[in-house]
Amino acid sequence: WFLGMVAQWMQFNKNHGNAYAPLLIGSQGTHKSTFCRMILPPELLNYYTDNLSFKGNDSMLYLSRFLLINLDEFDRISERQQGFLKHLTQKPELLVRRPYSSVVEKMNRYASFICCTNQGEVLTDPTGSRRFICCQLTGPIRTDQPIDYGQLYAQAVQLVYDHERFWLNAEEEQELMEHNLIYRAQDPILDYLTNHFRPATDGDEKKAQWLTSGQLLEQLHELCSTINVNRKNMQRMGYAATEVGFYSKNTKNGKKYWVVRRE
Repeated sequence: WFLGMVAQWMQFNKNHGNAYAPLLIGSQGTHKSTFCRMILPPELLNYYTDNLSFKGNDSMLYLSRFLLINLDEFDRISERQQGFLKHLTQKPELLVRRPYSSVVEKMNRYASFICCTNQGEVLTDPTGSRRFICCQLTGPIRTDQPIDYGQLYAQAVQLVYDHERFWLNAEEEQELMEHNLIYRAQDPILDYLTNHFRPATDGDEKKAQWLTSGQLLEQLHELCSTINVNRKNMQRMGYAATEVGFYSKNTKNGKKYWVVRRE
């Protein structure tokens, strides 16, 4: 990630943005925010911020104005904002309109992201968890040691010039997603689903049903009226059914899952 951040500043790869972000997880008083500020040398601290605006045009300008954006108290970012954040992290370049301007400009992206939280279960988007490198702290970070910034960044620049890889391959991304499973916030729909349905097996032909995610959602709504039937929850139901391991097939009416309703 650090090499990716430096390569982003150097505009070494304009086809891809630095799409990963370390997520520091630890209790209060472990110096997470201090550590994030210390990543940049004093000469560059004007290009550090921990106050990202999630407004569309403003956020694009942040990607061009800053070198490092700390998403402090990551657990307070809403599910919708996390989806938008995933979009931001992937952008290699920007099309923005400056305040009071009527012209749309193409601007370089320089910013990389780092995140901090006190909470353990913070990831809410199953498809976006590969963007975060969850780092569980085992104690306070040592922030009293001097850093040789000149040597640190000289080495990083040389590695970038030597074409050292600063992205993950498919196998490493899969390992990262598996590592991040323990930091996933459990979706209540997954609990409702597993409480009332189970995967069908070969001996369940008389009891098994082929149901779409919408039909599963409707049956759960009958059992619990607080579960609303809408497109977002249908998508969440599809994720949950896949995670539980329900056998599925594609039909002309959409994907259906082979399930048995529990007594």
